Amino acid sequence: MAIVVTCPRGHVLKVKDKYAGKTGCCPHCNSRVFVPEVAKVSEDDILEFVGPATTPESPADDDEESVYEHPPEDAEGTGSSSGLSLLGSAVRNTKTCPNCNHKTPLWHATCPRCDYFFNE
Repeated sequence: MAIVVTCPRGHVLKVKDKYAGKTGCCPHCNSRVFVPEVAKVSEDDILEFVGPATTPESPADDDEESVYEHPPEDAEGTGSSSGLSLLGSAVRNTKTCPNCNHKTPLWHATCPRCDYFFNE
């Protein structure tokens, strides 16, 4: 996580955590910039900020069954209406180069191995 600091001349810088407590130079104007230590937040501080835990109100006692207690079943009792499983529906995020068979991310316009131009 980066520490955001502002140099004396107003440049906003994002500095790595490892430079906390040190002084460096602004890459834009070479002004000296002190990177402050990041304050540690304890669990007690978080709980104080969030507040006490509340229990959800129980629904009114009706004779009707809750929608969430018993899921509806199909006529066959399979539990699936379409017969298709979502387990095999992975998003395709690579394409194969027809020139060298290298798997390349979809957002590349050319193959990084052989520079083949994808015209898809």
